[in-house]
Amino acid sequence: MTTTLRDTHRFGYPSRQPAEVVAVLVDDGSARAVASVAVQEAVGRDAPVRFLQVVPTYHHDEGSGLAEDRMFRAALLALHGHPRTHSVFEVVRSDPTAAVRTRSRDAALVVVGVDEERDVPEGPSLANRCRTVASCPVQTVPIPIDPFG
Repeated sequence: MTTTLRDTHRFGYPSRQPAEVVAVLVDDGSARAVASVAVQEAVGRDAPVRFLQVVPTYHHDEGSGLAEDRMFRAALLALHGHPRTHSVFEVVRSDPTAAVRTRSRDAALVVVGVDEERDVPEGPSLANRCRTVASCPVQTVPIPIDPFG
């Protein structure tokens, strides 16, 4: 097992920390699958995982809170059984491109959901935007098909 290490500077002293795995969670049915893959990658790399919860700005407060709860629950389910995996939760309330660009600088991997059929007609998909701006590899996870949708 190989752990990717990056030099980081904390309080002026360099330290060797494992590069984190960044999971881009969107409330579109992909959060559970993306969180699961990200945690598996983090465990395999002995690295921390950062959950970027993306909440569209058009959500009202109650809808935004429900979306955050669903994504947080998906991340916690993925972490179940991995008590030593360090994790950070971050909520992004706009286009996540800038956050992915910033967080990927010291990351080993970005994990994001992709539904090619649904993403392409509206312009660049979130997965394609992540591939464009990330400073590390991007792994895509298919969005599960909703059997009731």
